[in-house]
Amino acid sequence: MEPHYQYVSKLCRGKNLIVIQDTTQLNYEHHSGLIDPEELGLLGDNKSRGLHVHPCLVMDADQNNLVLGYSHFKIHNRSREIGNKHERIFRNQPLEEKESYRWVEEALSSKQNLADARSVIFVSDRESDMYAIWSQVPDHKTHLVIRARSRRAFELENEEGEIIKTSTLQTILGYAEVKIKGGIGKKDKARTAKVEIKGNRVEICKRKTLKSNTGLHFAKKIALYAVEVTEIVPEGTKIEEPLHWMLLTDMAVEDLSQALSIISIYKSRWNIEQLFRLVKQKGFRLEDSQLETARALQNLIAMVFIAASRVLQFVKGRELEDVDAEDFFTPIQKEVLEKSIPMLEGKTDRSKNKYKPHSLAYYIWVIARMGSWKPEDRDPPGPITMLRGWKHLHFTIKGYLLK
Repeated sequence: MEPHYQYVSKLCRGKNLIVIQDTTQLNYEHHSGLIDPEELGLLGDNKSRGLHVHPCLVMDADQNNLVLGYSHFKIHNRSREIGNKHERIFRNQPLEEKESYRWVEEALSSKQNLADARSVIFVSDRESDMYAIWSQVPDHKTHLVIRARSRRAFELENEEGEIIKTSTLQTILGYAEVKIKGGIGKKDKARTAKVEIKGNRVEICKRKTLKSNTGLHFAKKIALYAVEVTEIVPEGTKIEEPLHWMLLTDMAVEDLSQALSIISIYKSRWNIEQLFRLVKQKGFRLEDSQLETARALQNLIAMVFIAASRVLQFVKGRELEDVDAEDFFTPIQKEVLEKSIPMLEGKTDRSKNKYKPHSLAYYIWVIARMGSWKPEDRDPPGPITMLRGWKHLHFTIKGYLLK
């Protein structure tokens, strides 16, 4: 992964970035006979065997969250002893020995690889809401937006000036509408939800059991801002899972506009869910691998995730005419794409490549056409179409070099 980190670091120089980190499981239990069981760790059910993958997906915040690659990437093999919750004593372990330390570790490693960026905002879900990440990661150009874990307690000042402990916020900043996606496995259909938005400056307190074996210092309290988003369910309407987010950040949230900005940043976490579906399901079907050693499997996982990030890059960049393609395609790739345009354009204006020549969108249009997308289609090209086009391009290049 090191050459990839160097490439991404160069690409991110001077940019405002959003970095999404999360963990997914790759289940290899169904063909574990191919691989020594001791080379595969336990998954969340403490029965199946496989690997945990924790990527940090980097996106350009000023260019439609254009995917740029990974700032760090960890493949984790959970041992049987670690996997058995009854054999672990969480509270008394030093931070660095806990499995959850990966959230801090990956963020700190990413900061090093993205040192030349203008700003970095790390976004993650409830599992990462731990005191250590708030203590160790933020600085003058590095920030966090994290969904608070369940039953997170805050200290805040009420209207009488008293410091109270609470898990709900006091100040209503306003109301807004949020589009919620439906999908397979979800109880509720896609809808536009009206939400109440609250915001307060809060403090979180250090646990007495938090300790480090590398000398990390933890302040007793940390001041943050909290944004609470609660769906207003109309009378007579049944919604199984009404929207309720409690978001924490070290960035100032003092009015509705700032709160909506934090909500928008958190919603960008959806991109890493798309990434996981692409590598595991219809796209790359990574869990169907028949490799016979864990080492080979880990190398394959890394390469597939890099390829998947390119596919998402094409999806995000399909309208970006003001982004130069120089950093995204090799000379031979651009040459073949340009020579393919006359064969892929039709006679009507709608079937022409309308984008600015040599822009990112200009070349992505060709990849989408190679993936069997038609300009007459109602929907824009998605990840599977882009993946087909990306594969087609590489086969075309092989033939082109044989001429």
